[in-house]
Amino acid sequence: HKMQSKKVDYTLISKHYDDTRAPAPQVLEFWLSKIVDLGRISAGSVVLDVGCGTGIFTIPLAIKTDAVVFGLDSVKEMIREARVKEDSQRVEWQVGDAENLPFDSDHFNCAFMTMVIHQIVNKKKTIDEMHRVLKKNGTLVIMTKSHGQLRRSEIMDFPKTKPIDLKRFPTIPMLQCMLLSAGFENARYHVISRGVVKIPIEEYLEKIRKKYISTLTLLSEEDFQKGLKIFEKKLREKWVKKENKNQVVYENEYTFIVGEK
Repeated sequence: HKMQSKKVDYTLISKHYDDTRAPAPQVLEFWLSKIVDLGRISAGSVVLDVGCGTGIFTIPLAIKTDAVVFGLDSVKEMIREARVKEDSQRVEWQVGDAENLPFDSDHFNCAFMTMVIHQIVNKKKTIDEMHRVLKKNGTLVIMTKSHGQLRRSEIMDFPKTKPIDLKRFPTIPMLQCMLLSAGFENARYHVISRGVVKIPIEEYLEKIRKKYISTLTLLSEEDFQKGLKIFEKKLREKWVKKENKNQVVYENEYTFIVGEK
């Protein structure tokens, strides 16, 4: 049994990634429109999705905006899954490393990342690289969660996950510092909520069992199974007695960091 290395194995996850990760169409549309607005993306913009996974945002973005879109991921299985999707030919796919982007300098109008920065080991180098490949006046958009948002999430009740996530996710001020030191003119942040999500407890637990939050894949199987029992008990105690019987209710909220070159 080899030591649990603290990096998520996305090769394993790629197989059923979309079952648990792909947001409902109207949810996707909401977040996509935020990326388009904040990134000032229009027809003809050259755009890079860093850590694109199976293209959940990449393909719809290309369709919605008519921009020239590139999708980059370090896991070739993710790119393989992306390539077989409908309309995938609208995107230029590339297997490559966010810390050493395989692109020329001054190439893109916008580079964006959705819930990826916490997966990256050398975050500073990645942000430096994104600055390098952006054109003058280009925009960087990072969709992430603040430590406050993480602490409020249900998953924090799952034993052993809290320290992992608070360590993996950079704080918002830390990200702003990285952007400024990379040479971005500014580093604004926007807290954006899509309002409240209600999901039946059973459905929510099914997603947890499939480890839809990458943190859960970092626990040993023993810790996961033990934690699941405790988590399920807590969850039921918390939500079953509420007036919205048997539903988990949470705020669908992210923080966007935006920098301009």
